[in-house]
Amino acid sequence: MASIPTLLYYWSIFLMVELDAKKFGMREVAFDQTYRLGQLTYLYGFHFTSFIAIIVLMVIGYTPIMAVFWAIVVAFAVSFIRKDTAFIRGN
Repeated sequence: MASIPTLLYYWSIFLMVELDAKKFGMREVAFDQTYRLGQLTYLYGFHFTSFIAIIVLMVIGYTPIMAVFWAIVVAFAVSFIRKDTAFIRGN
């Protein structure tokens, strides 16, 4: 039931960012197109695990607050899969 308000919320954020960018004369940001979408998903797809964890935990019966808490724990733990994406980096 909350999907439409959520989509409208993110659409409004997108519009406000675009309007502010035009207002302040921001230029287009050039980015490296070395990787395609499939390659980026393969390399960094683990970022979706927290979203999937929230859904799974709420289906199992956790409260939204506990589901988000455990999703944060999962995101922290999964960040260590790749050395360059770890939240805490050692020397």
